Amino acid sequence: MFRLKEPRESEIVEFLAAAATNSLSYNDIGMASRSSAPMGYRLDTAEVRLGSGDAAFTTAVAALQSWKMFDLGWINATPSATSIAPGVNVAVTVHHLGFWSLNGCRVV
Repeated sequence: MFRLKEPRESEIVEFLAAAATNSLSYNDIGMASRSSAPMGYRLDTAEVRLGSGDAAFTTAVAALQSWKMFDLGWINATPSATSIAPGVNVAVTVHHLGFWSLNGCRVV
């Protein structure tokens, strides 16, 4: 959903409520995380070495669990306090090229 203004919190809550009842837009749910991409899909991956050892691992897990990968100033995940677990819906708000987009995401 494209917008000229940043979505208000109430609009994001309404968007998430509607998303909870929507089915996914594809059938191969979870395939990309278990094996190679299903036919017709392309995986977009990036890797960065964060460090090594228990401290680096613990820090990385905490960052993922608090959605820090969306804490970039121009992109945001709402609600940011929700757990990352199968079935969780999140709204990803992106500010780019002078407009906003509101995108639904579901953890599978």
